Amino acid sequence: MKKVILIAAIVALSTHLNAQVSFGAQIGGNLANVKLESTEAGTTTKQKTKAKFGFLLGVVADIPIASSLSFWPELNYVQKGFKLDATESTSGITFTSKGDETLNFIELPLNIVYNIPAGNGNVFFGAGPVIGYGLSGKYKFISTTTISGSPGETESSTGDVKFDGKKDADISSDDNNHHLKALDFGGNILAGYKMSNGVYLNVGYTLGLNNLDPNPNSSFKTNGLTIKLGYMFGGKANN
Repeated sequence: MKKVILIAAIVALSTHLNAQVSFGAQIGGNLANVKLESTEAGTTTKQKTKAKFGFLLGVVADIPIASSLSFWPELNYVQKGFKLDATESTSGITFTSKGDETLNFIELPLNIVYNIPAGNGNVFFGAGPVIGYGLSGKYKFISTTTISGSPGETESSTGDVKFDGKKDADISSDDNNHHLKALDFGGNILAGYKMSNGVYLNVGYTLGLNNLDPNPNSSFKTNGLTIKLGYMFGGKANN
């Protein structure tokens, strides 16, 4: 009899949860950037970079765990990267570098979301860890050297980003790929509004904590400001 009651309770709980779980799809953008640092002779130098826009596409689930709390896992394809527009001058010689790098990632954010009823829906806030895996990428940079105001040499470099964890090849090598580690992890925060019809909009920030640069004395960490527009289906939104 106890086994029957236990089984009946599990079935009832599963049915209750399934009735409330929502699944959805989302699309958006990522204003991506990276933190580049290098250390030499005990001195750390930070490379100035600029943000680069990338696309985001994914799926999401809204799983209630309490009256106002939800577990909100996502699986997204997201473009990361950065732009470079730097100028350095020394002893009458000016070095200018321009270009950008695009990185394609699969990411799994695992957020806990707090819902607050507001109007015809919910305001929500959330946070949690993020696991990412690099798939591919490309870069293109142009370097110009100017001596005492006179035009100098201009060099263009293009190639692929390989997430194989290898060190970048020597300058004399034919390998012009940029090599990075594939596994990324970090944390993110988000806030948004979900209407009772399932449409939602949220803004979030993801901070990568893992150094993706396999080269010694160098650091390459990702970050990005995201905006997502989505729709929940397959269940009633948690209100």
